[in-house]
This record gives sequence, C-alpha cells and structure tokens, in this order.
Amino acid sequence: MDKMNSLTSVTAFILAGGKSSRMGEDKGLMIFDGKHLIVHLIDLLKPIFKDVQIITNNEEYSKFELTIRKDIIKNKGPLAGIYAGLTYSETPWNYFVACDMPFISAKVIEYLANSIKDDDLVIPFYQQYPEPLCAFYNISCLPVIEKQLTNGDNKIQNIFPLLKLVTVEVTELFLPKQNPFRNLNTKEDLHNSLKQ
Repeated sequence: MDKMNSLTSVTAFILAGGKSSRMGEDKGLMIFDGKHLIVHLIDLLKPIFKDVQIITNNEEYSKFELTIRKDIIKNKGPLAGIYAGLTYSETPWNYFVACDMPFISAKVIEYLANSIKDDDLVIPFYQQYPEPLCAFYNISCLPVIEKQLTNGDNKIQNIFPLLKLVTVEVTELFLPKQNPFRNLNTKEDLHNSLKQ
C-alpha cells in the first residue's frame, strides 16, 4: 500500500471503551484544547479514511454522528475493542487508535501504511517501544485474538509472536520530546500538555 488515497479502502476505529479510572470520567469526552479529546482524532481521520467508527459502550458518543460499535467481549481492555472492530469490519485492513492520543499525525499513519504488504499487523516502534494502539490490523488477526481472549489473556503484546508482524521504526520522524504517541490519562496530563 504505497499511496495515501489507498487508505480509503481501510476502516479506521477509535477505541473509546476504557474505564478512564485515572481521569475520573470518560476520557474521550474530556475537553482538550477547546474540543472533546476524541474530536481531535475524528478531525484527523475523516479526511484520510472513508469510514471512521468508534468502539465504545457509551451511547453518548453517538453525538459525533459516526458508526458506534460495542464490545462483543466485555471488560477485556483494548484487545477486546480491536477484536470487536475486526469482527464488524468489512475491509481486510483496519487502523486502530486510542481516543486519548490527540498528537497522532497523518505523517505517522502514512508512514505505517506504506509498510503494509501481505502481513497481519503493522505496528510502529517509538524509542524502542511498540505502540499497538496506533496500528494497522488485518482481519487475519481475528482467530489469534479470539483465542487469546478466550484463554483470559488480554495483553496485546502477547499476540505478536503468533502473527506475521511488521515493525516500523518511527522515532527518526520526530524531534526529541515530540512523542506523537503520548496519551492523556489524567486531568494533570490534559493541563500539562496544553502548556507544551
């Protein structure tokens, strides 16, 4: 996949199913820099992908006028959200991103998309750490994820050895301290990020 416009054949899912225990309320609905946290991602993804959907069990997200998909397997974290998205998807490739990562850029998405070939999963590495909540998953991942969840294992990284995985080093694309994958987990994070 070597052209950005080929992403119109990819479904994008925003994961907004977390309990947000550290934030104290639903993270995606918090106001950051003048708009709901999730809207930063909606505004980024809609020009890139033909279909953007939200994985959530909170009906309040329906106000953003996107397709809402609920978890099929409850209370199993982001891996269950990815499982739900892949189950509902009508496209082979699917992009997943967490709702609390407003600094993701089109540059990251395009760079990852250019690495898509005949694999199961394309995932960025930033400063030697994988970022599975900003990655492309093929529906071929479904049986592996389903088995993991059925076995009570909801750790995303445990599926890596079982799939054809492409890792994309993206650290060089950004200046030091310009981490596009940093997420906002607390109200202090929201406040501090505005000052940067």
